[in-house]
Amino acid sequence: MHILATCSFVIVWLQANEDELNSRHSHLPTVLQVGHDLIKADNFGSEKIQNRIDNIEEQWRNLLELANFRRRRLMEAVDFYQVSTLLKFHLSIHLFSYIYACILLN
Repeated sequence: MHILATCSFVIVWLQANEDELNSRHSHLPTVLQVGHDLIKADNFGSEKIQNRIDNIEEQWRNLLELANFRRRRLMEAVDFYQVSTLLKFHLSIHLFSYIYACILLN
């Protein structure tokens, strides 16, 4: 049960991180557009600006992939421990029934 409580805490933490990612993502197109405008204006250092834009986009994709991976793994862990807890409960009922039947038969 302790593991499920910990998973619940981590789910809340993960949701807060995802909310922050979503709020920060709304600023990303504006920032990238400024970079594209500087490149279009043939600003000094256009190549460096484009490299930085590409780097930001790649890092953002990696961050989203990592967040999705963490969510999937966490949900798999929750599912596993819920099934495990349910199995333990059913096994204990069957074991109790078996012991009770053995006591009655003796």
